[in-house]
Amino acid sequence: MTDGPFKHADLPNRWKKYGEDLESDAKTSSQRTERVESAILRDLCTKETRALVLEIDSYVKRLQQDIVPRVGIEAIFNKYPQTPQTDNLRRILTAHLVTASSVESAWQFGFDKWVRNEAFRTRNRMVEHCISARDRGDLKGVDFPKVVERNDDAFAGINYDKIRDRFFSGKGAAKFAMAKQDGLGDGPG
Repeated sequence: MTDGPFKHADLPNRWKKYGEDLESDAKTSSQRTERVESAILRDLCTKETRALVLEIDSYVKRLQQDIVPRVGIEAIFNKYPQTPQTDNLRRILTAHLVTASSVESAWQFGFDKWVRNEAFRTRNRMVEHCISARDRGDLKGVDFPKVVERNDDAFAGINYDKIRDRFFSGKGAAKFAMAKQDGLGDGPG
């Protein structure tokens, strides 16, 4: 059950800590879910992705019955670097613009589906890491079903409204957007 002949990149520390939480009996299901929500927000809330999403949101809010809003949204996407996440958002939003009754509803459905898709991909990736850990002997075979069940419970408990609200409000998202700095002069403004 792999994506091909290549190996996935190592998990970021936030996901490694979540993996440790899956094995720990000291963590509750709600604590694991909170860690998942926070990690997903951090994964989605890169500096470039956040700026792109906020610009699209601003465009949709000020839209005055633009004859072809898809062109305006495409222009916004073209201003930002293409990443797998932004490409996924572009594909989902474009599909919803064709089928939705309004641009606002297309944007809301598109954003929510984007977050859900990223969560689903991450959930599957965590299962693959559990399988690999079991195969390497890092995870005992008797603990494997418990860990996978806890992973499923944590992802099933995700509050997507909370992630959306934190993304757009900047609560918790601003520090994530500034987490990666390239040089000494790249500190907060």
